[in-house]
Amino acid sequence: MSAKLDISGSVKAYLIQAEKNIKINVDKAVLQSAFLVKIKAQKNIQTGQRSGKKYNRGKSGVVGIRSAKGEFPKSDTGILARSITTVKKMQGVAQVGTDIKYGEYLENKDASNGGRPWLEPSFDQVEPKIKVLVKKAVKEGAKP
Repeated sequence: MSAKLDISGSVKAYLIQAEKNIKINVDKAVLQSAFLVKIKAQKNIQTGQRSGKKYNRGKSGVVGIRSAKGEFPKSDTGILARSITTVKKMQGVAQVGTDIKYGEYLENKDASNGGRPWLEPSFDQVEPKIKVLVKKAVKEGAKP
């Protein structure tokens, strides 16, 4: 006589539950990551030293400084920074961006043609944090 135990049912149930948990956790991590990118982009646009040309801001006599090539665009009115949104597109997919045309222009044009990328460099700055968030989401989701 022999004793046998079939554990395939419980392993399968664990894997099904782990998959659900991982999807939920990664979905949260992706949305959290999108907000990190948004916040970093807004901060990069609104702060930091600018070294471009000086200009007069109207009749008030206030002098402004434009952003130079390679710098984030300088916020003058705050419209670009305020227009940045995060949208959950579907499970595990979120989008960060703006509908303002000059936001796309600044992001995609070459610096010599007036471009001042702001979104991708902001993502690059927070990418290490994003990787940590996703790894943690998978690890936590796989726990029994």
